[in-house]
Amino acid sequence: KGEIRLCRIWSGRAPGRWFDLQIAAGRVGVGYPMSHANLVGQVLGVHLSKGETRTEWRHRPLTRAQVHYAFDDVRHLLALRQELTRRLDSLQPLPWAEEEFARELILLDQPEEEEDGPQEKWRKMCGAGSLDRRRLALLRDLFRWRDQIAAQVNRPPRVLVRDDLLVEIARRLPKSVHDVEMIRGV
Repeated sequence: KGEIRLCRIWSGRAPGRWFDLQIAAGRVGVGYPMSHANLVGQVLGVHLSKGETRTEWRHRPLTRAQVHYAFDDVRHLLALRQELTRRLDSLQPLPWAEEEFARELILLDQPEEEEDGPQEKWRKMCGAGSLDRRRLALLRDLFRWRDQIAAQVNRPPRVLVRDDLLVEIARRLPKSVHDVEMIRGV
């Protein structure tokens, strides 16, 4: 589902064609569901390291091991697709599988349910409910500023400034940079 969301963000639409490696593997008798590393191993005979499976991806910069692991996640996708397509085609006509993938894409491309939409997440921050309108407006602006900076530096927003600090800054309505610097944790 994450891949479809990224396609929507970057291109404005869902992918036109979808090939699900897991479903294809299940259809040709390899196994379903199966981890990516096991799928690559069984279909292509390539051993992938599982050393970074439980890594903390939000911390930057990524280590060499994390980058190598992430590259392994995509390095074999085309070869997997080609081999699974070959096996599918030998069992049944490929259009049948493509229809199944298209149905799955429709299901995966359903919009996520959000009460207030992504731009209103700041309202759900712990402590926001006790703020008056003026402080809520400041919290909203701080939240948007933090998200913008996080996107620019490719870091998780909460790593830059914790939610509780944003709420505390808004609660205090600082008049100067010095007032902000006096808040513990900033």
